[in-house]
Amino acid sequence: LGPALPRGEGAAPAAPGVAGVVSGADVERYMRLHASAADAEVPWYYTGRIYAVRERSAPVHLFNFEGTEVYWVRRVAQDTWTTLSSTLTFFRDRSSGAYLDAWAHPVTGATVEVAPNVLRSLGGASRFSPAGYDLTAGDRIPWAMEANANGGTFWLVTSRYLARAPQPWIEIQTMMAPASELDDATRPRVATTFSSPYVAPWLRWMQMGAAPGHLVWHASGRKLASWAELPAAYRQRAEHVGPAHFTPPGQHSP
Repeated sequence: LGPALPRGEGAAPAAPGVAGVVSGADVERYMRLHASAADAEVPWYYTGRIYAVRERSAPVHLFNFEGTEVYWVRRVAQDTWTTLSSTLTFFRDRSSGAYLDAWAHPVTGATVEVAPNVLRSLGGASRFSPAGYDLTAGDRIPWAMEANANGGTFWLVTSRYLARAPQPWIEIQTMMAPASELDDATRPRVATTFSSPYVAPWLRWMQMGAAPGHLVWHASGRKLASWAELPAAYRQRAEHVGPAHFTPPGQHSP
């Protein structure tokens, strides 16, 4: 999962990165950053870039993206949470910023139809506990956290992956928040921002087949206080293309 980041002067001790040794307090801190330690609906907004990476070739900036991910959180025990989630990402022209419905492929030369990236937890809720992070049933991710604090800012580095998915597939995320908010135990959620690289196979609509190489996404964004903070253009497109995005999928685990 990559080396631990060096801790700056005055940094907090790093949380353990071995499955089964993180505490309930560590997981609660994660949930306050990631979503909420109390039952809630928690939307995020993000933007980013996507690059094609092929062996011995310079990375190619293909297009940009814009999206939201929303979590429906339930605290099911003192140190255990479940979340349902929905992700809706649109792709945008790298220069003009226009939403892409068709795209001229710089590698194959073909013009292809662009599909939004839709991810919904239809297979059941994700589960967060000291034992690990169950992104999907039967695919547990051991905790690997590096906690840092400096100059009044706290940041936590984590990673998530799907071992059974087509590879390569991993997201390495840094979540940041004011240390003063995390120190306030009365706050179930804090004002979090994030930045992350995400390595994944070619998108299906790119029609790359078994061509060697992969994509590198880079995303940055923030946790929203409510949907009212969502940019109007994105909200209009999302309500037209994927209105189900704003409603929780499935059911929470008991």
